[in-house]
Parts: sequence; C-alpha cells; structure tokens
Amino acid sequence: MVFDTVWAYVLYTILPHPHTVPPPPGTLTVTTSTPHTLSLSWEPSSGVNGSITAYTIRVMPTDQEFNVSGNVTTVEVVGLTPYTVYMVSVSASTSACEGDAVTITNRTAEDGT
Repeated sequence: MVFDTVWAYVLYTILPHPHTVPPPPGTLTVTTSTPHTLSLSWEPSSGVNGSITAYTIRVMPTDQEFNVSGNVTTVEVVGLTPYTVYMVSVSASTSACEGDAVTITNRTAEDGT
C-alpha cells in the first residue's frame, strides 16, 4: 500500500495538473497580409488557470517557432514567401505547462513586382 501512495505522489508532483493547463487563446485573426508578412492578433486566454507567462507562435510549413510575453496579443511573422498558404498556431503557457493551440490558415499576398 505504501508503494501506491508513493507512486500517486510522484505522478501528482511530476505531471501538470488539470487546473494549471491554460485554455487556448481566443479568436486568432490575420489583421494584415503582405507578400512577405502576416500580422496576427488573438484574444487572451480566458478562464486562465494561473498566470499566462508566454504565448508560443508556430508557423508551418516554415517550422518557425517563437515566444512572446504573456501580455502580448499581436505579432508580425516575417520572411514569408509571396502567395503561399501558411498555417499559424498560437498557444498559451503558464509556469506549469503549455496549453492547446488555436490555429488559422492564411495565404500571403501576391508580389506586385
């Protein structure tokens, strides 16, 4: 019986607790699209389980990944290829763990030159 108690304690202290996992950010929007950039904004995570320490932005198919502070809700993704479809996801993190992401797909503008 002692083993079960120790094992439960180990799992409880190592694994993220459901009450610490932040919900996904709110609506993710592309506010501006140029041939080489996508400007994004999102609503902060609501019903936060702990303080949001950072947002992680992932851009596919470029495999770009970067973090911004937990109080930032806009970002500009640069260095993109004109008239290309990108999938961008944003997830929130607390000091305990990262939550699920919200995702949007958008095409960069055509190059006018």
